[in-house]
Amino acid sequence: MEHFDLGQHQRPNNMESYCQDHPCSAANPLESSPLEDIMEFSLRIKSDESFPAHPEEYIIIKKYQDGIIYFLTTLSIMLLTSKVRAWSDKTIKKPLQLRLAWGTSVYQMLISHGNPPYCNEPALEYNVGDVIFVLVGVKTRWKQVGAYHFTGSSFDKKDVALAVKEIAIAAHKSGIFSIVPHLLKNVCNHLNNGQDITLAADIVSTYKLPSSMISLQPFQDLILFQRDRELKLQPRLSIKSINLGNFEKMKVVFASDLLSPTIGSAIRFLVYNFDSPESYLTVAWFSEQVGHWFDRVTSRNFGTAPT
Repeated sequence: MEHFDLGQHQRPNNMESYCQDHPCSAANPLESSPLEDIMEFSLRIKSDESFPAHPEEYIIIKKYQDGIIYFLTTLSIMLLTSKVRAWSDKTIKKPLQLRLAWGTSVYQMLISHGNPPYCNEPALEYNVGDVIFVLVGVKTRWKQVGAYHFTGSSFDKKDVALAVKEIAIAAHKSGIFSIVPHLLKNVCNHLNNGQDITLAADIVSTYKLPSSMISLQPFQDLILFQRDRELKLQPRLSIKSINLGNFEKMKVVFASDLLSPTIGSAIRFLVYNFDSPESYLTVAWFSEQVGHWFDRVTSRNFGTAPT
């Protein structure tokens, strides 16, 4: 069988000459095949309907039926035996690199392939002058460490408090602090237990605060103010936010709702518009500072995360 080139086998202008130049073999290659059935159906059953205005073409097709069958056979063999073009190693390498890359390498790889960066606007410069240390092992090995330090059968709790305080002070001097969500919960639970926080005098003078006391009273007044109002200053704040059980005290969401920038703005609104005590502005400032600090140090955004 001769080589079949699809580019050289376009629809012929002269059907008779084409069929003469391409005779079929003695054995019909389409015998008992679907193509032969289609050919016979087109010529025999639909011949009168398909060629009412072209009797000459119908006669030529009928005369050179074997040549047409050979043409269809060659075409079908070409389609069945044609193979998909194999991908090159370079074509496969690029998507695999994008699929398996992680971290900042994905961003740099996209830029190297001609993709524009996500944002060309100027951002905050990274602080490359600080080193952050992480104190690990205190949580998982605390019982063993406590047993090594306090070898007696019993010991005073004050000694334990002093030992923990010593570790905390040493860590603070080295720039190490506790897990951020736990710190926020501790501050919130401290206020919910009715214990006030007194700010240092230099903080009060630096930020020109009206007082140095942080208490739960401004939060209680805000809850009472918006309790029966349809439009609330802080919808997430309710009486449940300050009456927490042991299980609720372990949830960060209650602490982040109580100490947040929106709570600070709501307390300022009470002071400026509803004659709340001016000392509440200190609580508003404290809530805003703690809320912004918590959002920043717990951020997973590459541009705003501190580490």
